[in-house]
Amino acid sequence: MKSLSAEWRDEKGTEWVNESMAAIVMRRKHSLPIMVAVYESGVTCTSDLLRKVHGHPKSVINTARALERSGVLSRVRLRDGRHRVETRLTLRGMQLVETPIYRWDDLFRKWDRLSD
Repeated sequence: MKSLSAEWRDEKGTEWVNESMAAIVMRRKHSLPIMVAVYESGVTCTSDLLRKVHGHPKSVINTARALERSGVLSRVRLRDGRHRVETRLTLRGMQLVETPIYRWDDLFRKWDRLSD
């Protein structure tokens, strides 16, 4: 039996980019905690994000990358400091966090139509 997470990857293990917004946000267990942590902080670095989310570092970072590719987060590597990456919510991310969860279905459909 093929695992559900394997269906979201190609033969090289690379995640599909054209999947729906709902699938990107809802299939990863750290998506919501990451979005809330960044929303509360405004801007956060990766180490602070890891402390706030309490997840395995690889899982949290991969989820943040997927959220970045979907347009929910913005991540910027800073020149000062050693490998420092700052994370912020984009306008789309802010809209998602500030929308009541029962309205997310409408929001995801709207975004999916815009990306077509």
